[in-house]
Amino acid sequence: AWPGFADRVQRAVDRCRGRGLEPVFHYHLGTDVETEAEADRLLELTDVAVCLDTGHLTLAGGDPATALRKWAGRIGQVHLKDADLAAHRRVREAGGGLTEVVAAGGFCALGTGDVDFAGVLRGLDEIGYTGWLVIEQDAPAQGQDLDRIRADQRGNRRWLEEALP
Repeated sequence: AWPGFADRVQRAVDRCRGRGLEPVFHYHLGTDVETEAEADRLLELTDVAVCLDTGHLTLAGGDPATALRKWAGRIGQVHLKDADLAAHRRVREAGGGLTEVVAAGGFCALGTGDVDFAGVLRGLDEIGYTGWLVIEQDAPAQGQDLDRIRADQRGNRRWLEEALP
């Protein structure tokens, strides 16, 4: 199904560009393009830029620091997102999906999970990336604890201030 899928993505990319927009493809757990290999295949078959999402790529078994070097000329946006591999593994072993991974804290505050942010930030600097760095912090699907969300975002900001002098 790859040729047809890639053709549809490319047509959408071309339509966006025809309207003066530059699209970026965001691979994601729970979709048809989750893994580094699947993102590689899409990039091979299209000319769309990719959103380097550190959290989703880590939980899908990829290495964001390695992928960013491979995708250097194709990265159109970066989502800095941490990931807890142990939480992901527990949920998957129990038969849960993405909603349960999020609820179990599979995407945690920056610097508290398993993403190699030192390697990612160093790699972005090495490839001369100057685009958007989006801090993405998922809140559990059931209920919205705004105090926790604000505290997580304040913590993420502090972590970034220390990580990006």
